[in-house]
Amino acid sequence: MAENDLSWDEEALAAGGERSEVLEEPASDDPMERVLLEPYNYLLQLPGKQIRSKLAEAFNYWLKIPDEKFQVIIEVIEMLHNASLLIDDIEDSSRLRRGHPVAHSIYGVPSVINSANYVYFLGLRKVLTLEHPQAVPIFCQQLLELHRGQGMDIFWRDSFQCPSEADYLVMVRLYKLPVTQVIHEGTLSAVHYFT
Repeated sequence: MAENDLSWDEEALAAGGERSEVLEEPASDDPMERVLLEPYNYLLQLPGKQIRSKLAEAFNYWLKIPDEKFQVIIEVIEMLHNASLLIDDIEDSSRLRRGHPVAHSIYGVPSVINSANYVYFLGLRKVLTLEHPQAVPIFCQQLLELHRGQGMDIFWRDSFQCPSEADYLVMVRLYKLPVTQVIHEGTLSAVHYFT
């Protein structure tokens, strides 16, 4: 495929694929992949604090998950966090993220939404490589909770309603802490499986 040729490989699509092919990472030099991930990669270029990764590393000091599996967990945590930031910036009409213009002001809302959603599924594909019986249910539960919490935050903001303290604390637990819970639940589940 030429560098600017973004046409689908009809032969590859018609051939279908085995499970191992479905889980295979797209080539990093694939121009279509580059286009799909451009908004996400833009955000990755803006330095963050990496708090989630540092927290996971602290947990792993005691849990001792094998490095190969642990690196997948770290990658997924960062993917979910950064993809959710792309969506959050759109939902909050943000102008800046980490002191720079938000991705949707550069790439447009549709491309950024698609990129973030695509990264969620790339994260799921990585979770599948863990081959742990609780990995996918934890992943799905955390994404559901993230969206429930964000949905309530948006509802209260847009309907000019002030939540009760109890409701607000539930929202914070769902929306602000799910990736931390992935670390906690994922590593605690993983410790029984990998050790």
